[in-house]
Amino acid sequence: MVISGVLLVPCFWQKRIEAGDLRSHIYNAWLVQLIERGQAPGLWLAPVHNNVLFDYLLSGLARIFSLPNAARLACGIVVLMFFWGAFSFVGTIAGRSVWALAPLLAAVTYGWTFQEGFLNYELSLGLAFAGLALFLRSKTWGWVALLLIAPVAFLAHPIGAVWMLAAALYLALLQLTPLKFHSLLACLAIVAVVVLHFAVQSRYRVEYPSSSALYTLLFYNGLDQLILTLRYVLPVLLVVALLLVGIAGEIRSGMGARQLLARSSKPLQLYLVVQAAIVLLPNAIYFPQYPVPISALTTRLTSISSVLLCCLLGTLHPQKWQRPVLWSLAVLFFVFVYQDTAVLNRMEDQVERLVQTIPAGQRVISTIGGPPRYRFSTKHLPDFSCIGHCFSYGNYEAPSSAFRIRAAVGNPFVVSDIHDATLMEEGRYVVRARDLPLYQLYQCSPDWTQLCIQPLKEGQRNDLYGVHPGADSALGLSK
Repeated sequence: MVISGVLLVPCFWQKRIEAGDLRSHIYNAWLVQLIERGQAPGLWLAPVHNNVLFDYLLSGLARIFSLPNAARLACGIVVLMFFWGAFSFVGTIAGRSVWALAPLLAAVTYGWTFQEGFLNYELSLGLAFAGLALFLRSKTWGWVALLLIAPVAFLAHPIGAVWMLAAALYLALLQLTPLKFHSLLACLAIVAVVVLHFAVQSRYRVEYPSSSALYTLLFYNGLDQLILTLRYVLPVLLVVALLLVGIAGEIRSGMGARQLLARSSKPLQLYLVVQAAIVLLPNAIYFPQYPVPISALTTRLTSISSVLLCCLLGTLHPQKWQRPVLWSLAVLFFVFVYQDTAVLNRMEDQVERLVQTIPAGQRVISTIGGPPRYRFSTKHLPDFSCIGHCFSYGNYEAPSSAFRIRAAVGNPFVVSDIHDATLMEEGRYVVRARDLPLYQLYQCSPDWTQLCIQPLKEGQRNDLYGVHPGADSALGLSK
């Protein structure tokens, strides 16, 4: 109970939870309320069976609490589900109590996936890790638990459900396979990933990361979940040192490398297979039923890698010196997160003041980006502030056809074409007469945190006056 209480502190320590897409989820929960009251003609709700569990949870809580408080409670449920699901999985794999790893797991819980606002995905992974822990602890009821959890995990996000079932199958095969053939099984799993790579590439339109395969392999290794700006490399170095010193200590204590590999075999093999998927699978896949791709696959999968790295640490014999190192790591990480989310909160304070200067019921779009090497999300900054006063005209959820809300052409609340929403976000949209009146939020100073608002005119490019941050203006925050 104490750990859970401490874990929830970052959901309450700022005026708003700064978690990227969360702003959009809260805003669309408000639109759902308008639709249900018949106050949003041209918008309607469609049945959706995946990537929506968090949204249902948020809307359900909003029937009882205010939207800001409902958002805090919903995020708290996601945080607790992911942390305790991962904690139980790591402890089951390690075969021992792993309380010492709680600070690292807490940092992973609030890592890049949370900061980006992929809360359906994080909730799905929490359910998946809990399902895998139950599967490993009970041979009799393990598969039953998986089959019961899978539909709920799928409702949150398909990747979590697929990971749970694939990992359970692999772990079951490991139990049936003699130890000397485990490396062969890992090779076959990686070959399966290679086959999947070519199968997906031949059937669908795909996009790969702009970075090289070597960079993807070196950076997206699970520890990237903790790197949100350059200064976050410091706590990551503590994790690397902890892992390397722990391995060296095991070998120095008389345990041979072969014994160490045998004990860490399960998490190591799962980690290598997931890393193969990160390198080989595309970062975005365009499915014909959606106008937008399923994206950020490479970066999403590292949430799984990060937990598997915790499993590897859990297989090492605990040392007294590890506990203060892990607590130092967590303190550094959360101090940095507090400082950086405070900056975003001050920006949203500006947005709130700016949108109050325009008449009620107006449409607003924005082009607000972060400095180089900045991995906090600045998307959807006007969404939360528009609730009850204005409409986020370029919000992506309705035109993406991937969420509950759908938009008719010509409705006054949101664009119905995802291409238009993308152009607005990129600052390349040319305003049409039917869009007016329309207001633009933009960065109007070399200081990337300073924002302005102005009305747009027909034929005008929406980010005509935007001043976007360069490397020099970013030095204070990105270091």
